[in-house]
Amino acid sequence: MEIAKELVLNLKQGKPSHSGYGLQKECELLINHILQNMVLSHLPELIPEEKNEEDSIQYREEGDQHFVMGDDDEAIKSYTMSLAYANNKELMSYAHANRSAALYRKQMFRECLIDIDAALNLGYPEEKREKLKERGAKAIDEIKKKFELKVNERVDAESFMKLCLSDDTNNAPVAVKYKKGSVKLSEMENKSIGVNEDSINGCKKEEEIPKAEEKKPRYLADEGPLKLAYGPSKEAPAASNGVAIVFSEKYGRHLRATKEFKPGDVVTVEDPYEYILYTQRYYTHCHHCLSRSYNLIPCLHCPVAQYCSEKCRELAWEMAHQIECPIMAIIGNLLNVDKDKIRMLTKIIRFLIMVTGKGKKMDELRADMEIAERNPGKNVHALSLE
Repeated sequence: MEIAKELVLNLKQGKPSHSGYGLQKECELLINHILQNMVLSHLPELIPEEKNEEDSIQYREEGDQHFVMGDDDEAIKSYTMSLAYANNKELMSYAHANRSAALYRKQMFRECLIDIDAALNLGYPEEKREKLKERGAKAIDEIKKKFELKVNERVDAESFMKLCLSDDTNNAPVAVKYKKGSVKLSEMENKSIGVNEDSINGCKKEEEIPKAEEKKPRYLADEGPLKLAYGPSKEAPAASNGVAIVFSEKYGRHLRATKEFKPGDVVTVEDPYEYILYTQRYYTHCHHCLSRSYNLIPCLHCPVAQYCSEKCRELAWEMAHQIECPIMAIIGNLLNVDKDKIRMLTKIIRFLIMVTGKGKKMDELRADMEIAERNPGKNVHALSLE
C-alpha cells in the first residue's frame, strides 16, 4: 500500500494538470503495481447477472404492487426489469401486457398499443387475451378522439392498429377503413398528424398526436442538429469560426472569442467520444441513444442493457456491446463498490473498446501515444503531427 501511495505522490509532484501528457511511465508503474497485487490476491466469485424466471417474476410482482399503489412510473420500470430478466416468450409477454396497463393509465395510448401488440405476438395466454384486446380497443378509441374521429364509428381495428404501429410511416398511405367505405386521413392534412419513427419506438416522452388544424409549435418545427455561430472553424471543426484556440500560463489551452456572440449562440458542439448511462437509468433510458423510453426492449443476451428500438439494439451491438455484454453482466457483482464506481469501471471498459477499435487497433493507439508523449503540453495545437 505504501508503494502505491508513493507512486501516486510522484504523479502529483511537478505535473501541472493542464499540460496533459508525460504521465505515461508513472501511470504504468502504478497500474503494474496494482496488477501484481491482484495476481497474488483471490478474486471474488464471479456471479453474472443472467436472464432467469425467478427474477423476472419477482420484478413483475413488484410492478403489480406499484401499479396497485398508483405509481405508474415505478410500475413501468419494474415491468421493464421483468422483461429484461425474462428467459422465455411467455414471461416476456406477461411483462409487455402488464406494462401496457400502466401505460394506458398514464394516457400513453400509442405506447400502450406497442406493448399489447408485442404481448400478443409473443404468445400471451389465450384465456387472458380478451382483456388485453379490450384494453387495446379502448386505447384505439382514445387515439381516434385525437384524430377527431367519432368514437362510435365502427373501425377495422386491425387496420387502425397498423396505422399506430407501422414502422414504415413515410411511404405508406395513412387511412382508416370503415365497414361502409373508407375515409382517408390525407383529407385531414395527415402531414400534421406527426407519426414518425421516434414516436413509434417510444423514444420521446408521451408524444401526443396534434389535432388536424394545429400547427407544430416553433420549438418543435425548429428541432434539428445544433448549428455553430459563424460556421465551423477550419482549425477545430467542433468549435465556431468566431473563436480561436490559444494558450496561457494561467489558463492553459483555451478558447478566446474573436467575433461577437449573442446570448444563445452555439460556440462549440461535439459528439462524445464514448458515453454510458447512469446505473439508475438502466431501465428507463435507451443504452444507445440515451432517450427516455417507455417501451424499452432488452439485450438478447444480458438483462443489463435496454434499448428503445431494434435499430438502437443493433447499432449498440455493433459499436461495443458485443464485447462489453458479458463484462457488464458480472461487473455489478464482481466488486463491493457503490454505483458511481461501477459507472466509472463501465466507462473505462467502453473507452478501451472504442480507443482500441475492439482490440484491433493497438498499433495505431501506440503511435498516437508516442506523438502525445513527445508533445511538451504548451502547444496550442497539442495533438498536431507537426
